[in-house]
Amino acid sequence: MGASPETAEHQPGRMQKILSNELLLATLITVMTIFTAVAAYQASLAGGDSLKYFFIAQSELTDASLLYVEQGQEIFYDQSVYDQYQVALLNDNKEIADYYLDQLSAAGAAAVARSAQDPFDLTYQNALFADAIATVAEAETAYDLAVTFNLKGDRLGLVTTVLAVGLAFAAWGSLAAAESRQRPLFTLLSLIALLMAIIEYLRILGGAS
Repeated sequence: MGASPETAEHQPGRMQKILSNELLLATLITVMTIFTAVAAYQASLAGGDSLKYFFIAQSELTDASLLYVEQGQEIFYDQSVYDQYQVALLNDNKEIADYYLDQLSAAGAAAVARSAQDPFDLTYQNALFADAIATVAEAETAYDLAVTFNLKGDRLGLVTTVLAVGLAFAAWGSLAAAESRQRPLFTLLSLIALLMAIIEYLRILGGAS
């Protein structure tokens, strides 16, 4: 059995009355203004954190490069000293051989003690480059954080933009006459914008990509 003409006319009229309510519009404007300010502030903080971690990553990579150069030079030095050590042994000059052995780095001395025939193996290189490798890992961690904060800032910027559009709709709705069709339409669009912003904001807080 179909709805009566009175009921069919009553429902749209009631919805239009709700959407035309000045208190609803005032509440929307207030909530969206505060929400926009909060989202914009958080976007600014995220942008600052992103920039900070990008600088940290660059600094760590610079330090890692210097460490690789320094430790590469140390490998070259160890190999040169070891060659002199072997020459001294071939000449049966133990005193000179011991002297050169003492000139090795800690990693070089440990490598010779481990394997006198092939001391400068992968284990030796990993031990010598340990600081550089660790510094690169720290740089990668900082870079990942920078990207994460940058993405968060971009998404918060989107939330701010959606809220600003919704706020504009609410403002235009408040300027329209109470009995006009524009007011409920602008109010509805404003509510939709607010809902979209809330959903995206909650996704950001929840860490969803």
